[in-house]
Amino acid sequence: MQDVSDEGPPWGHRDFIRHYFFGEGRPVTVRQTGHLRAVVAEFRRQAGDVPTRLPGQIADLARKNIGQNFNREFKSPYPMKDVVFSLGSTTIRGDFNGKCVRVDGLLELSGTIEFRLSDEFRDPVDIEDRILEPVGVVGMFPTELPTAEPYRIVDRWTGTFSARVHSDRVRSTYHYENPR
Repeated sequence: MQDVSDEGPPWGHRDFIRHYFFGEGRPVTVRQTGHLRAVVAEFRRQAGDVPTRLPGQIADLARKNIGQNFNREFKSPYPMKDVVFSLGSTTIRGDFNGKCVRVDGLLELSGTIEFRLSDEFRDPVDIEDRILEPVGVVGMFPTELPTAEPYRIVDRWTGTFSARVHSDRVRSTYHYENPR
């Protein structure tokens, strides 16, 4: 993975809520909230060994394009609530481009991946629904509560991949090897 860095200390719940009330709806990047490294690490943990997730999708498409270039868009939700409560379940999407060649009975894959994360932070504790509306005060005290604005949480990063897989999916398993 490349372009994965944080721009400051991690935001806590209060920071996300403060931006909700005082950020005027301005989007923030995950790296601005100090959580990009943790989100990417969790994405890698969840996607790593699961054939239906990104590595398996890449291998399956490569098997259909031996000796050729291949590319595809991907999109899948990933639960991030345990990493960054304010993200909850967020969608990570992007594009991968690669090539596949047969080498010594295996398929050798390599390529690049562009990742995009997009989420929205809105009414974090259901203030309007759970607190104000039941007691009939929604809109009654416009000067007492700051105007809250939902805001987007976004980011982008890139990565590369290389692997050797069996041409028969049943014989393949996936595992992440840390580059040395």
